This record gives sequence, C-alpha cells and structure tokens, in this order.
Amino acid sequence: MMRKGIVLIILAAMLLASCRMPVESQTETTFDIYSVNTDYFVFDNWSIYMSSVSADSDLDFLLIDYDYYASKQMHLLDFRVCDSNETSKTVYEYYREYYSDCILEESAKWFIAHPRPMYDIDYTCMYYLEDNVVIHGNIEEWSTWSESGDEPEPPGKFLRGDDFKEYIIDNAPRLKQFAMDLVTTQPSEEE
Repeated sequence: MMRKGIVLIILAAMLLASCRMPVESQTETTFDIYSVNTDYFVFDNWSIYMSSVSADSDLDFLLIDYDYYASKQMHLLDFRVCDSNETSKTVYEYYREYYSDCILEESAKWFIAHPRPMYDIDYTCMYYLEDNVVIHGNIEEWSTWSESGDEPEPPGKFLRGDDFKEYIIDNAPRLKQFAMDLVTTQPSEEE
C-alpha cells in the first residue's frame, strides 16, 4: 500500500512538472553597442547610428535604417539593436506606452498602433521584440497630400497591412539576425 502511495506521488509530481507554462523561447543576448563603428553606410545603403528613445533618456541603442529608395520589403523596416534582451524589452515597453492610446492589436512580442496623422502622412506602425532587437515598420502608410487634393494617395508597391504584419511575424528571427550581421560584420572601405 505504501509503495502505491509513493508511486502515485511520483507520478503526480511528474504530471505537474509536465504541465508547467512554456518557458520563454528567447535566448539572452548581450552585445557591446558602443564598439560598433557608426560613421558610414554598410551593405546597400543601410546606416547605423547611436540613438535613444528620447533626448533625456539613457536607453541607448543602435538604430539601423535604409537610406535610399526601397527595392526590397525589408528596406521598409528599421531595427533597434540593444546591448541586452533586458534593454530591448525596456525600449519596446517605452514605445508600447508611448502608443498606448492608439494600439489596435497586440501580442506578447508585438503591437500595432495607428497614431494621429502627422502633417503630411498617415500610418499604422508595428513594433516587434526579438531578443535584443526591436523591429519597427509602418505596415500601412499613405500621404495625406494628393495630386487632386481630394483623396490621399494609395500605399506603395510593397506588402502592406496584414501581409506586411505577417511578413514581420514570420521572419522576425531572420530579420533580427540580419540586423545583428549588419552591426557585427561591417565591411572595410576596400570591399
């Protein structure tokens, strides 16, 4: 009788252990953002420069964006490379709080917001947290100026809306790796 009780306790413990909530799949990443040369363009007009969430903030990150006419889907994105997962989560939460009154949709790792239109553009943006990188893109964007003066111009030729959202979600690990490759494998001037 005692053996059955012990076996039942062990089985119950094993069952409870297997029912735990899933562990976050992100791996801790640390990176010295201050060691990156930010003086020039790298790989097809991508620029890298030091930035922060606001002028009075000490939340520094490397901002990577494309500085030419977009010819690929990923050119519509920019990346905030942080020194650790903890910093990137804080940066991500800063933007989430900044846009809190206009969030349309959100998940544990991303949110979509539609802020008030600016002077000449209306947009819906997405922020995605992937390890130590925050991926940002405008998933819808249109000019508030038009040729006729009546209707805004339609979105550009690239994926927009749900298709662009799915592109970011489906490719987040690859996009994060692309950003990390840009900051770690900067070409020399001879290349």
